[in-house]
Amino acid sequence: MMEFKTETPSSPTSDTELCNGVLGKPSLPSSMSDGEVDGSVKLRRESRTGRLRHALSEVLPADDTRRRSHTMTEAKEYAYGRLQEELNIAQSELKLKDEECAKLLKVRDQIGEELEELTACLFEEANNMVQDANIKRMHTEKLLQEASHQVEVLQAEVVALKQLVLTSTPSSPNKHLHPQIANGEPGSKDKKEKKDKGLKPFWKTHRRSTSHHQFTQEDRSIAEAQHEAMTDRCTEMDEVCFEEFCSWRQTPTMSRNCPFIARIAAEDICTCLNFSNTH
Repeated sequence: MMEFKTETPSSPTSDTELCNGVLGKPSLPSSMSDGEVDGSVKLRRESRTGRLRHALSEVLPADDTRRRSHTMTEAKEYAYGRLQEELNIAQSELKLKDEECAKLLKVRDQIGEELEELTACLFEEANNMVQDANIKRMHTEKLLQEASHQVEVLQAEVVALKQLVLTSTPSSPNKHLHPQIANGEPGSKDKKEKKDKGLKPFWKTHRRSTSHHQFTQEDRSIAEAQHEAMTDRCTEMDEVCFEEFCSWRQTPTMSRNCPFIARIAAEDICTCLNFSNTH
């Protein structure tokens, strides 16, 4: 078996050279033929290429995978951290919104309670006002009815008094309105007739002497004067006028502001000065 020297190939300069199988050519002995050299070189080349492929398959893909896995892990961690941060921010915002919603719900409930209380108070006050108004209206209507009744009674009394004043005077009262005057006391008419007869003097119609005639005429005139004085006396008097006269007697005055003087001026003086012929 022939021995031949092989030169150790230099290490590949790059991964590309290793992947492409670019290796240094070994120096072969000059005594070998070209066919033997080609066969041995080819065999060794194939074995070495296989070992290099196996080594590259074990070394290069592992490093790339590690790099890729490390990069992806960092990316995942970064993405996870970012998502976690966003989630925390969203949770904090959601918590704040929940607190705000709770506060708003509390305020809404409080406002609703206050509104219900205010509505109840308003309805109660309205009912009280309506009841008071109804009570006052009923009381006013009652007073109005009483006042109307009193006015009717007073009007009837005024009409009756006007009729009495127009149809009755102290000297000649209306007998149909005063039955006690018309009827009088029992026996009063007879007494009055007897009294009148007693007051009248007795004289004869036949002629007598002149002295007797003169004496009889004097007695007759005196008796007639006394009779007229007694018949002129009033059986009734105006109480209002009498009260005015009494008050005037206490404080005598000639002023027209005094009721008694004003009555005298209106009833006695002014009536005398009213003439039918004004020209």
